[in-house]
Amino acid sequence: DQQGRGTTGPLTIERDLDLHPISAAFRDAATNLGYMTHHDLNDGGPVGIGPIPFNSKQGIRVDPSIAYLWPALPRPNLTIFNSVRVVRVAIRDGRAVGVLVRNPGSPAPDVLIEADDVVLCAGTIGSPSLLLSSGIGPSGDLRRRGIDIHADLRAVGSHFWNHPTVDIPYLPSPAVTAPLNADYDASDRARSFMQMALHTAKSDGHGCDAEFMATRVPYGVATGLD
Repeated sequence: DQQGRGTTGPLTIERDLDLHPISAAFRDAATNLGYMTHHDLNDGGPVGIGPIPFNSKQGIRVDPSIAYLWPALPRPNLTIFNSVRVVRVAIRDGRAVGVLVRNPGSPAPDVLIEADDVVLCAGTIGSPSLLLSSGIGPSGDLRRRGIDIHADLRAVGSHFWNHPTVDIPYLPSPAVTAPLNADYDASDRARSFMQMALHTAKSDGHGCDAEFMATRVPYGVATGLD
């Protein structure tokens, strides 16, 4: 319902607006401090507090394989290679012509899968790693590692980082009496354990400096991590 946003397609974006009292108290505290409220934290507007967008549908996280690959499984022109690792992109005369793959644990040599078009989607770390091993990246780095240079692109493998996180345990004040693990509303609809996010501005007023999110249970417990 706004510019730059679609309303159709297989990738569902939801916002949990049925706020748990913890989330509502977090929102009210932020607005009392003068922060603006936003419906869409991804619209590039001023910093403030708003509901967290999730790529989920009815409590199930919709990843690219669920959204795009699973519906295409019956297609006769689709072949999925399981348990193979892409070693590098095969390049001939300055053009990607396929990928070299290896079956982990197998003594067989690498196999070339040729293609008219190659789409690389190996993640934030895996994609630049594959490009570098394929000879695409800063020529100095490639030369020091004995990799044949196909394209001198200085930005490959640079200018990306993971964001640090700090968990701060808390106890809700007596005014917030609802159970912390109340994961369903009155209609038995799944309720997110983390509903609102507060974005604060950098000292120059531009961009997001930090993101605060109030979870009802420790993040590691909710996600199944340590």
